[in-house]
Amino acid sequence: MYEQSKKRLLKNTLMLFVRQLLCVLVGFYTTRIVLRQLGVDDFGIYNLVYGLVAMFEVVTGSIPVAISRFITYELGRENLSQVQKILSSSISIEIALGVVLAFAAAVSGAWFIESHMNIAPDKVEAAKIVLMFACASFALRLLIIPLDSLFIAYERMSFYAMKGVFDAFVKLAVALCLLLPIAEKLTLYAMLNTLAVLTTLLICAGYVKIKLPFYKLRPSFDVSIIKDMGAFTGWAFVGNGATIIRDQGLNIMLNLFFGSAVNAARAVSMQVSTVITTFVRNLLVSAQPQITKLYADNNITQMHSVIFVSSKFSFFLTSLAAFPVILQADYLLKIWLVNYPPHAPAFVVLFVLAALIDVVSWPFTIGLFAEGNIKTYEVALFALNVSNLPVSLCALYCGLPPESVYVVHVSIMALVAYCRIRLSAKAYGIDARKYLKNVVSRMVSIVFFALFIPAVLTHFSGFEGVGRFLFCTTLVEVAALTCIWTIGLTPSERKYVACKIAQKCAFVFSK
Repeated sequence: MYEQSKKRLLKNTLMLFVRQLLCVLVGFYTTRIVLRQLGVDDFGIYNLVYGLVAMFEVVTGSIPVAISRFITYELGRENLSQVQKILSSSISIEIALGVVLAFAAAVSGAWFIESHMNIAPDKVEAAKIVLMFACASFALRLLIIPLDSLFIAYERMSFYAMKGVFDAFVKLAVALCLLLPIAEKLTLYAMLNTLAVLTTLLICAGYVKIKLPFYKLRPSFDVSIIKDMGAFTGWAFVGNGATIIRDQGLNIMLNLFFGSAVNAARAVSMQVSTVITTFVRNLLVSAQPQITKLYADNNITQMHSVIFVSSKFSFFLTSLAAFPVILQADYLLKIWLVNYPPHAPAFVVLFVLAALIDVVSWPFTIGLFAEGNIKTYEVALFALNVSNLPVSLCALYCGLPPESVYVVHVSIMALVAYCRIRLSAKAYGIDARKYLKNVVSRMVSIVFFALFIPAVLTHFSGFEGVGRFLFCTTLVEVAALTCIWTIGLTPSERKYVACKIAQKCAFVFSK
């Protein structure tokens, strides 16, 4: 049973890995086309207006976690009637939130555009039209959340992955439409993006109707379910709120002590870190339904095993992207931005280290969400994240450089990881010593052989510029893959991966 779960986890993770890789590559190319066709001013207006609407996602940010947890938990108990009630109640919640928040965003956004937004007078009406489409897209995306939660709970990762790739290519098609000789490209782009979201919603609803016909996509209110989900969402909001307070507080603090140039360096570093974190957390989508179902089925031993495997593979996949960035941050920033802000390379390294710690310990958070009693965890998370501010302030008053702020951040992320493991031991009996022995020890070995040794060899190699980058990246990737295969994987995992590679090669060469 455990081997089947592990194989399914590996299969789903690899599927989502391919999906994320395609989405990132297509996304970068799409942004390039859009920027070129809209121009700097219209591209800035579009992002600012959509950013105004995105601010309301603070209210809805913790709802997807709650919906996914409750649906998956009841599915693990094979209580399909309760799953239907949760699905219907979730749809009702999202409709209500969509209407209220979209209206609030439209009213406040229109006021901001007219009174505070610094744009050319002839672009004000276009910005208002973009705002309306942004509000519509926001409301439609909320309706997709319960359906995504259903797909993840049923582990329909092939459809979930294809939907993500479809979204990416539809956005590319929308961007290519801007090549047409049309005068008002800004409003066209906003309208087509809204139609793209609507298309995705209809495809998801159609899939449920065809493949999961026993579920009805009708709104209804179940007071007890909404009350339970509200309590869960409320505590999750505490943790999310702490992250916002931490990030914006540190940003303001850096501005007060060092000026806007350091804020620019932080923004660049955040972008790199967000790509890596989002990439790996999306891969962990495949682990979430298994962990929650196993807890609901009271199969705690196997749940622990899935958490260990998820943590380990999160580290493997993140390290392949993170290690070259850590060692070659300066050169990569030169390629990407040519002239990058001061302190940016150090910030990138520190942000990537924090992201690495976060994604490795995230499977324990999934376990805590599955257990359901998240009050202690969210309060601890709030306290640790907010403590970044006074500690960083003391460091800056002592005359330390801006990098000290994110050295503190990395240290506190390590404490957050420790907190997740300790609370997991209390909540569902995870064996911390076993985790250190079977998982962390392998991670430490890989860091030594695939990060520290290549760093030393690169330093004494004598290469410069492109040669140094290629030498270092090749050395890191070869060392990382070799260590993952020989040290990181167990014999059964190596056998499964080798079998899958052989099958794919046979399929390709048989064509």
